[in-house]
Amino acid sequence: MSDCTIPVTEVLKDLQIPCSSFREVRGGEASSVYQVKSPDGEHYALRVLPEKHDRHFRYEQSIMKYVQDKGIPVPRVHQVKKWNQWAVMLMEWLPGNTMLQSLMKFPEKAFQLGMVFGKMQYNLHQIPPAHIGTQNWLTPETEEERKLFHQVRVKSGPSVILHLDYHPLNVMIDGHNVTGIIDWTNCSIGDRRFDIARTLSILRLEGSKLFEDNSVIQAFEEGYIQGYDQMDNLGDLSLFLAWAGFRMMRDLSGRKTADELMTINEWSHSWIREK
Repeated sequence: MSDCTIPVTEVLKDLQIPCSSFREVRGGEASSVYQVKSPDGEHYALRVLPEKHDRHFRYEQSIMKYVQDKGIPVPRVHQVKKWNQWAVMLMEWLPGNTMLQSLMKFPEKAFQLGMVFGKMQYNLHQIPPAHIGTQNWLTPETEEERKLFHQVRVKSGPSVILHLDYHPLNVMIDGHNVTGIIDWTNCSIGDRRFDIARTLSILRLEGSKLFEDNSVIQAFEEGYIQGYDQMDNLGDLSLFLAWAGFRMMRDLSGRKTADELMTINEWSHSWIREK
């Protein structure tokens, strides 16, 4: 999406939010996020998706309210509504930078940042499941996913709230304090190792591409594992990591080249061979 396809000013007018300026800060093929500044200096985050995603925004809103009440930092949602062919969500603008921005700015602090990152995910996993409906992001669709999902379900532990897109772009930090976790679209309920494996698959398969010095993301991952593990042992993740790889292949199908998908496939199978 781009500014020319979304009449941001008209959307904000309908939401009764005065705007002195706005800028797109994050977008993709299907979504856009804008930072909006009001004349009184208030800052907002405006998310825009096609209208069919309205129910996803409302689901996210209910999840975010639930975890916020349990002490997890998330942005406060002001409004969710349909506007013409769009679904829009207006939230508070969180202070700080993404964990990825901090990691790029202070690569020498990668391990410490990873520790903070891991402890916050651990805190999220201490929240009991909510009775507010669940999404089906975990539901297997491919044959490989179904086989692995059955195997890991046999070994699954207690169900907790899972973010399932917990990575350095979706965690905001100000100094050494996490100010919020964003983008709850994939949120589901299940064994915490689904969430941990999903995070590790993103760090290992995607995160390493962002740094010329691979030791930065490695140090961050080590800090992440230690930050979580010192609170509670992670246990064996092999089958969960294989699942995460296959789930990533489906998630990125159509957006990755055949060679890139093959790399993910080989990575996934490597965890099965270790068993």
